[in-house]
Amino acid sequence: MRDKIMIVGGHGQVGQYISRALNGENLVLAGRSQEKIAAFLKTSHIKAEIRILDIHTPDWALLEDIRALIVCVDQTDTKLIQYCNNNEMAYMDVTANSDFIQKVYDLTIDRASIVLGIGLAPGITNLLAHELTKKLTPPAEVQLHVILGMGDKHGDEAISWTLKQFTTPYTHKKYNQLKPLSLASSTRYKNKQLPTYNFNFVDQHMLNRNREGMVYTTYFGFDVAFLSRLLHLMQKVNVMGVFKWPFLQSGIRKMMKKPFMGSDMFMATAEAQGKALKVVGKDEAKFTGLVAAEVAKNLAGSKLRPGLLGIEDVVTLDQLSKAIGFKVIQRD
Repeated sequence: MRDKIMIVGGHGQVGQYISRALNGENLVLAGRSQEKIAAFLKTSHIKAEIRILDIHTPDWALLEDIRALIVCVDQTDTKLIQYCNNNEMAYMDVTANSDFIQKVYDLTIDRASIVLGIGLAPGITNLLAHELTKKLTPPAEVQLHVILGMGDKHGDEAISWTLKQFTTPYTHKKYNQLKPLSLASSTRYKNKQLPTYNFNFVDQHMLNRNREGMVYTTYFGFDVAFLSRLLHLMQKVNVMGVFKWPFLQSGIRKMMKKPFMGSDMFMATAEAQGKALKVVGKDEAKFTGLVAAEVAKNLAGSKLRPGLLGIEDVVTLDQLSKAIGFKVIQRD
């Protein structure tokens, strides 16, 4: 009987928030280290079964009693999602990896609820765009802006993904083939304009699917404006290849794990036709965890329709803001 909820990586940076939110459910925490999971369960006072699972070579017998699978670690193929679809299991993934999400969109999902795009971008940016679009007159181009604080700490996977995006061109609905950080824009934070530049966050690709008359483009920057401008300049003079150098990557990792400038703020905005919706907060990793936890509660307690679902199919921006306690700043 499928009556359990499995969280892969439920003891990690984001997964721990989901585990706490679902405490009291018939929980299974899975991962590669029994000791780390057990230590987390003990200190968090969470009751859950522990299973050793490698998502790259999963033992399918470990999933025979699972009704909902939540994955909080990066993966490279879609075998778990295909298994969930074939067995009508609900699935949620907190990844922001655009390459992986595109692989999922290439699948035929018709028997299970598969929820993607949970966090800041994708996630909150999708909800902001979804609400702003209701106020717009097509055709319209919506600019999504993501500002991250240089004083915040970031995990290895997030740093690796970001460094890869610095040097990888991508395809866009309007602009076709784009180099990252080549298009300039800006967004207002407090009393100043912060520069932002196009970046391959997957939220824009999710939103651009099947939305006639609308174009969504995501721009990225730091709270330390000169660093954003420096990256743009490096792209203009075609020297972004230096981010492939191992010694430079190592230095950036150390800096982002022990920051010495900037703050721990983050900001997400959706802007078009003189209108804007904005969310500002601190500690992006914690915020992502709280968002994921709230979506997970809905996944566990609701019967969602089968198919590929986004965050807007599970929870509204208003519901999320009340549950977590953030404000949505509006400009009309």
